[in-house]
Amino acid sequence: MPSSSERNTAEEMRLFDYFKEIYVRLFYAELQSEARTVSQIFGEALDVQPGNLITWLGADPKFLKAAKENADKRQVSDLCWSAGNYLADSAAVLFEFGRKVEGARHCEWADQLHGLALDWQDVEKKGS
Repeated sequence: MPSSSERNTAEEMRLFDYFKEIYVRLFYAELQSEARTVSQIFGEALDVQPGNLITWLGADPKFLKAAKENADKRQVSDLCWSAGNYLADSAAVLFEFGRKVEGARHCEWADQLHGLALDWQDVEKKGS
């Protein structure tokens, strides 16, 4: 992932690593709408087009394969909850670098993913 002149490379890489973890969990949980939203949120935070994030993610087939194997062993609620945790962690990175408004937005989305995870957990319990 190329560095922009306005952002710290370490910050960018940490955010991109979080993006990867969040996106694959949502994508493999078949939560495409949420995955697209996360692409937009991280695109804004990294000042890149969301499609470029997906392209860079696709350039790591080993990561994608491992993520798919991991996702196949987990329920949607678990994938969604862990995506929310990673999103909260990305908020901490943004706060660390003084980006409070974006950090707050990431916290809000983390809360929404945790709420969605709880909804899915209810569905999964009823289905068993």
